[in-house]
Amino acid sequence: MRIVRGVNELYLGDFGHVITLRAPTYSNDGEGNVATSWTDTTVWAKVEPLGFSRTLEDAGITYNDSVRVFVRYDAAIKPTYRLIIHGKEYEVHSAEDINLKRQFIEILAYTKAL
Repeated sequence: MRIVRGVNELYLGDFGHVITLRAPTYSNDGEGNVATSWTDTTVWAKVEPLGFSRTLEDAGITYNDSVRVFVRYDAAIKPTYRLIIHGKEYEVHSAEDINLKRQFIEILAYTKAL
């Protein structure tokens, strides 16, 4: 299957990485606090590194690593999710249905390290 997005083409054969989608589940701990647990799902994905940057935050240097990930369509994927790619955890910045055809989702994600 071929999906054309701008000048880029997306083929199912490009989905060569196995990644973990980590969905949050919130519950009450009985003392008025909210406890977060995570439910993991493994999927095939196409992963494209977007780059590595550094910024000055709170008088310290923060390093940011970002990726673009394509997965099969799943309406449940939200910016509250996290991704595990090659053992590194990424926070989802955005997740959108490309071409609005409910075939693939493009996820932009980043990680922060000191």
